[in-house]
Amino acid sequence: MYRALVALGNILYAARQFNTPLPAEDVARARSTLEGIEKLSLPPRSGQSAVDLAAEQRKIANVAKEILGAL
Repeated sequence: MYRALVALGNILYAARQFNTPLPAEDVARARSTLEGIEKLSLPPRSGQSAVDLAAEQRKIANVAKEILGAL
């Protein structure tokens, strides 16, 4: 999930840098998805500790907030 969010952020950044805005519908969909990220509850992977899972969730939430700030 983290890598997908980073890819989304890169797409949005590139669109802005090259002055090729994305369609409003796509931006609205991205915003809606990013706003819902914090509500997600990731299931632990096999052998993953609660501390590692919490760190992963924070990392994902932080990148989502960063991308939202750029929208």
